[in-house]
Amino acid sequence: MLLEDGIKALQQQQFSQAVELLEDYCKRIANKNTPNYIQAQIALARAYRGNNQREQAFTLGQALQKHHDPQVSEWAKGFISILIAEEKATNTGISSGLLSEPKKPLRTLEPVVRLPLPKAKFYLQLAFYLTGILMFVLVCVFCLIIITLTNFNIYNRVISTLGLSFIISLITFFSSPLIIDLIAKTNCKIQWINLSQVRKYSPETANVISYVVRKQKIQAPRLGIIDDANPIVFTYGVLPNQARIVITKGLLKYLKDEEIAAVYAHELGHILEWNFALMTLGTTVSQISYILYLFIEKLSHKNTKIKKFFGIIKITAIIPYLIYLINNYLFYYLSRNREDFADYFAAKVTGNPNGLSRALIKIPYGLLEEQKQGNSATLIALTRLLNIVDFKGSLICGNAYFLTSDFQQVGQTFLWDLFNPWRIWLKLNSSHPLTGKRIHTLMNYAQFLELENQFNTLAVIVQGNQLNHRKLYTNFILEILVFNAQWLGIIATIVVGFSLTSHLRTSMGIISLAMVGFGGGLLIKTLNMYPKTQNAPHTDIYSLICDPYASPLTKTPVELQGKLISQPQAIYELGANTIVQDSSGVIFCRYSSAFGSLGNFFLSWAKNKNFIGSNLTIVGWFRRGISPCIEWTQMNNATLAVSNYPRFWSVIRVSAVILVGLVLLIYAIGTHRLTSG
Repeated sequence: MLLEDGIKALQQQQFSQAVELLEDYCKRIANKNTPNYIQAQIALARAYRGNNQREQAFTLGQALQKHHDPQVSEWAKGFISILIAEEKATNTGISSGLLSEPKKPLRTLEPVVRLPLPKAKFYLQLAFYLTGILMFVLVCVFCLIIITLTNFNIYNRVISTLGLSFIISLITFFSSPLIIDLIAKTNCKIQWINLSQVRKYSPETANVISYVVRKQKIQAPRLGIIDDANPIVFTYGVLPNQARIVITKGLLKYLKDEEIAAVYAHELGHILEWNFALMTLGTTVSQISYILYLFIEKLSHKNTKIKKFFGIIKITAIIPYLIYLINNYLFYYLSRNREDFADYFAAKVTGNPNGLSRALIKIPYGLLEEQKQGNSATLIALTRLLNIVDFKGSLICGNAYFLTSDFQQVGQTFLWDLFNPWRIWLKLNSSHPLTGKRIHTLMNYAQFLELENQFNTLAVIVQGNQLNHRKLYTNFILEILVFNAQWLGIIATIVVGFSLTSHLRTSMGIISLAMVGFGGGLLIKTLNMYPKTQNAPHTDIYSLICDPYASPLTKTPVELQGKLISQPQAIYELGANTIVQDSSGVIFCRYSSAFGSLGNFFLSWAKNKNFIGSNLTIVGWFRRGISPCIEWTQMNNATLAVSNYPRFWSVIRVSAVILVGLVLLIYAIGTHRLTSG
């Protein structure tokens, strides 16, 4: 109990209380080699640092550096380097880090401030109309297919398609919040509360809501709370006067009053811009398809008669899951742009951009903590498009806050978000803007308001400008070519084939050339993505995620020592259904099957399940994307060792494609000669 209370006090930055509790705990432990004791020692060192007991922090860090566990030793080495850097900075009168001592206020005295309107306003409107048009076109295509089967004449088809599409769109649009209400009631046990009840847990939130609804002359949104430990907030509805803002008890657990108010203000920004209505429609489709997926999955486990058809059920389950993923992609562009404007609105209404910045770090940290404890992640998946952050995309910031319990080292992870050219390409696969970019924008608002920048992103910019930009962009250009080598291979082989001979200007010739080019390009990509792992250097997760040069094609193999944690299906990608945790953080663990993505879906859990909860060594390749992961090739603990061969199986698949392409190519040439002869 002392350990848990001490760590909780540390997380809440109550450093003196944390020191007292953790010191008391350490004195009572007889066995100094237990994992809990080591955890307490690490937490105590961090508490000493936060409480400005630098001598005690340095002494304890030196002791931990001599620990026999390499993970503990590596952590202590990094911790001491931070203390030394801070000491030097203090002695020279330079700011010691990314979190400066506040010389200015952290927020304005006025509850509402003037801020320059960002470009996000224009992009939000563009995204809103493009997404709306796209959704209507898809409905029209669906209706046209149905009407075509009824053999209407051409004139009637057009009129009927537009009419039916309009009716379906209206019904779906206005019924979507009712469907989400039903899902929330049956799956999440939502409780509706009034403004006076909100005032009890966050007085500032009640003031913000009252001001906005009075100023904008709208009805107060319906307020809900869900008994879920994951910190989540989301807004849905179709009209501003009928909107709902729902939070979880986990949000109250991890955020302070002013941070909660900033989050509510952010959600009010969605309501006033009406984008929440279109997002409600998209979320309804996602939630229905995802619940159907979960139902099919659970069906095979509960019914013993159905278990023998496990393979067929798995295949059936993947269909609604793919619908869930595809539907999310359709709304990614709107989702990213609406978050930028809502951040602006929250900073404007509260005069507290620092408060929202802290919330954007604490929420992913809370999600990470709850998933490590095995809490259900279903609500995370159901609200992925609506939540203020995306769990996968913000995992890195949660990692950094988990490591330090302050914001100083979190800023180091922003280097990749702000300077790596891969960020532009990979954000297309993200439902939310990069956290580093969001906080950088919020700190610009703080600077405009002459507030203290709690995240001194100026220091990050200075550090980023010192990076080797030629290396960054040269690597990016080469890697983007390799990343798309299979498509470039198709184009190259067809162009070369046509220029050499007319024999290949047939449908069979084009197909055969495309297969050879596709396979050749994929072979180049495979050999670059999977270098040999002999003598892979030992490292830690924090060092990996702070590397500003990392990419999805990072060639360096790595070795990690940590613990494998089960990840609920609600937040996994195909093949990445576990998390690896070491002393510096957590990262997704990806299995690559011999049968590609479908094999990942069916086999990844079977490969990983025997290692869940155990300390292990894992060797693989680090992939730095929106959500970083380790693609493993070797995994072993004290009693079990498993190997996976993604490079070998990928080469086999590629070779088969090339071989079939060559056979078809020979057939195409031979057929042409026979017919022309």
